[in-house]
Formats: sequence, C-alpha cells, structure tokens
Amino acid sequence: MGERKYVQLMFLVGGMLLAYILVQSTDWVWGYFEKPERLKVNTVGIVVAFIATYLVWRHRPTQQSAAETVAELRMPTESVRNLILGLATLLFEFALPPTESCYESQHCWLNKLNRWIGRDTCELAL
Repeated sequence: MGERKYVQLMFLVGGMLLAYILVQSTDWVWGYFEKPERLKVNTVGIVVAFIATYLVWRHRPTQQSAAETVAELRMPTESVRNLILGLATLLFEFALPPTESCYESQHCWLNKLNRWIGRDTCELAL
C-alpha cells in the first residue's frame, strides 16, 4: 500500500470533518424553521458528506494531487526539520514559567526566543 495509505487516510479524515461540519450546518439551518430530529439531521449530513467525499476520491486529478502532496511532505529538508524541532521545543518550554535563575541560563525559553529572533539580550517587558 505504501504512499497510498496516507492519501486514503487524508480522504477519510477529510470526509469525517466534512460530515461533522455538514451535520452542524444542517442542524443550524433546519433549526430556524422547526426543531429537527437528530436522526434526520445526522443522516442528511453524513449521506451528503459520504457522496461528496466519494466523488472527490474517485476524481483522478485530485488523487494525483493528493499523492504529490504526501510525497512532498515525506521529504522535508534538514533546515525544515530543525525549524520544526526548535519551534516545538520553544512552544513546550514557553508553557513553563521562567524562574530567577533562568535569566542566567542558556536553556531558558526566554533566552532561546531572543536568540531565535536575533536579539542578544534577555529583556523581559512587563
């Protein structure tokens, strides 16, 4: 199955997201006219989402475009990997509050942020 499994997964997740959005939209629009039954709202949303997802999934140019996208996403360059890892580390450490000894430490998230944006000093604007 190889690369195709990620393309199929993309269409599956997209179809589920479309079904959720359509169920919520159908409930919202139908709710203006009368109190809808949940079974009817869910059936309409899921059936329309299934048909739309199936039609897009069977469309060959869409399949090729999705396969190309998956192939490109599987080959990130080293600089992109370093950027993603650096941002993930920064975001994780950003959730931790800085301590007094943190301002002298090279591993403080505030110092990492300043180095990442190109400033040399650790200034905390309060």
